[in-house]
Amino acid sequence: MCSRKKTKKTIYFLFILFLLFTIISCHKKINESDPEISILTPLAKAIYTCPGIIRAHIKISNTSAIKTIKVNITNANFIPIFGDTIFHTGNTFFEKNFYFKLSAPLTAKNGLYYFHVVAGSGSNIKNKYQPLFLKNKNVIFKGAYLFSANANGQTIVTRHIENKPDTLLLQFRGGYKSSAFSLQSNTLYILQDHPSVLNAFSAGDMKLQWNYSPKSPNAELAGLYKDDLLKQLLTGSAEGLIYGFQENNGILKFSTSKAQDTIPHKMITTDDYVVGEFVTRLNGNRLWMVFYRKSGTRIYRLPLQLKVIKFFATNKKNKIMLIANKAGKAFALWYDLANNIVFSEQPFGDGAATVACKLTGDEMIANAGQNLYYIHNGAISNVCTLDSNPIALAFDEINKHLFILLQHQLIVKQWPLCKNIETQQYSNQLTGIQLFYAYDAK
Repeated sequence: MCSRKKTKKTIYFLFILFLLFTIISCHKKINESDPEISILTPLAKAIYTCPGIIRAHIKISNTSAIKTIKVNITNANFIPIFGDTIFHTGNTFFEKNFYFKLSAPLTAKNGLYYFHVVAGSGSNIKNKYQPLFLKNKNVIFKGAYLFSANANGQTIVTRHIENKPDTLLLQFRGGYKSSAFSLQSNTLYILQDHPSVLNAFSAGDMKLQWNYSPKSPNAELAGLYKDDLLKQLLTGSAEGLIYGFQENNGILKFSTSKAQDTIPHKMITTDDYVVGEFVTRLNGNRLWMVFYRKSGTRIYRLPLQLKVIKFFATNKKNKIMLIANKAGKAFALWYDLANNIVFSEQPFGDGAATVACKLTGDEMIANAGQNLYYIHNGAISNVCTLDSNPIALAFDEINKHLFILLQHQLIVKQWPLCKNIETQQYSNQLTGIQLFYAYDAK
């Protein structure tokens, strides 16, 4: 009798343990379930052209906190081809409308690719692939606009095609400050001074499409940056603002919050932020300011011990690179905007930097004195020595040609061999260069 009671107690005890184990296991299984990922856009098998933009819309839900979300486009072998866009959240639900930029050109042939979203935390990671088709727009290199200053204080604009005589296009009173070109609208933008005006010319016939000049008599515009995603021209105003003008009509669409008694000189946009180098009117001190891209509200205002030569976007979300001078020496710096930190800083060369340009992806080239340096992923190497400090650099990605402007000389080199393929002398002092392209009509 006693033995039966013990057996019943043992069975009852084991049954309770089994129930507890089942409950715990079920609870754990619920908490550790894979996230649910919905890709609302792009639609399956949609066709996109490069360069271009995908307007993406994703939703992700999970029973536990979602730590990381990564978005990219992969080829048929599921290898990313444009870099990652990364979002961070600690919530159980995430929804985002955003732009995904398709760089140009595709490194592989036209065909099937995948819009890829991966989300989760810890070991609970889920991947979702949406098939789509990508094809290249056929872009051809058309030449370069050269800017020079004559003895009468005018700016001369000529069209340069390799190994052909230059064509005079335009001349205007005042100096050249900066320029940009829009392939989509076939427009050349020129920022001039004395008077300070931002002009938009049709690239074919050089007819003025629109212009903007500050209302105050002595106001100044400084710096020019073309935002490809928003299709806006950003320029700095002497009122302490960064303005954004619509590319096609010059309508003011964006403005940062005002930074009193400063002038923005250099600027760039990333996925979420607008960054500017500002110079104070009183003593010429430099300030680093970061604004939200959507609202223009300022986040950071910090003293800057550098003189920025140029900002560059990178393939990493909200991380930029800049070429700058500190105490007369050239530096390459990599900056994390979201966390407000410089995560890498490297000096290079013996002199100060004056110019820099982007090659492809995260590859840059910049000078330190008369020497040109190739910069990629923190590695810096000397590529050639010039006769004098360069005035400007530009890189034609299609033909792999590097354009170098000295005061009275244009040099074109084949990259990466740095072999001279063209040299031309000019009587006027060269002040700038802008490459231009067109879509092939074929």
